[in-house]
Amino acid sequence: MMKRTLLSFVAGAVAISAFAQTMEVKETSFELHNSARPALSIDMPEVSSKTVEKEWKNLMKEYNPESFKSKKLMFADDASISNISNNPVDIYAKAEEENNTTTLVVVVDMGKAYLNADHGEKLVAMKGMLKNFAVSVTKETYGERIKEQEEIVSDLTKDIDKATSKKEDIEKDIKSYEKDLNDDKKELEEQSQSIEQKRQNLETGKSLDGKEDMVKELQKDYDKALSTKEKLEKSIRSNEKKLNSSNEKIQDLSTTIKEKSAELEKEKKVLENLKSESKKIK
Repeated sequence: MMKRTLLSFVAGAVAISAFAQTMEVKETSFELHNSARPALSIDMPEVSSKTVEKEWKNLMKEYNPESFKSKKLMFADDASISNISNNPVDIYAKAEEENNTTTLVVVVDMGKAYLNADHGEKLVAMKGMLKNFAVSVTKETYGERIKEQEEIVSDLTKDIDKATSKKEDIEKDIKSYEKDLNDDKKELEEQSQSIEQKRQNLETGKSLDGKEDMVKELQKDYDKALSTKEKLEKSIRSNEKKLNSSNEKIQDLSTTIKEKSAELEKEKKVLENLKSESKKIK
């Protein structure tokens, strides 16, 4: 519920200003009890009819009506509004929403007549009440929208920071994989040369008589070298796979960062526009 200080109108004449050429109290007519009655209306951009109905009910309750009904019309029965009348008045209101703007139409039954231009300062006071209500509701609505938009901007910023951090971690991993891959390839080259030498030594040992023990050692040394070579080849394949996968992730993250950065700039502009429009509400 809005605070009374935001919704209650100030006694005496109230100047009516415009907000974006819509925040203006207008004198109009409204069909009530099968006749056109003098009425006041005001447009509230970006405010839902549901919000207007809720806050109008809250405002009317401040003036102690005998009852308040809200079916086809909102109706405050015998509300006590001293700036308008020394006697209780009946206030009819209807909120209609179209194209993101809600129009509130208000008819005041003074008892012997409906509030109209002939009532002078009383009409001015009612306009002030309606104006203050509209400004307050619109400001609060914009405040809520600004808060929601700030959360959108904050979430996008966090998403970008998270993606950027993850990208930086993967880039570090890539450097590590590249180093390991280069080391393994260099060692594999050396190991391949060593294997060839060990193979030749083994063949030479096998051609000698009475050198069975030596041949066993040469064979063992040769097999060990082959096993080391297989491990290096496996490590190379693993690092190459990790590199390919990491590079794909980098591409995906780069695309994500680019898209979310563009979205962030768009949402920042929305936020700036909301703040700019909010400042015009007065």
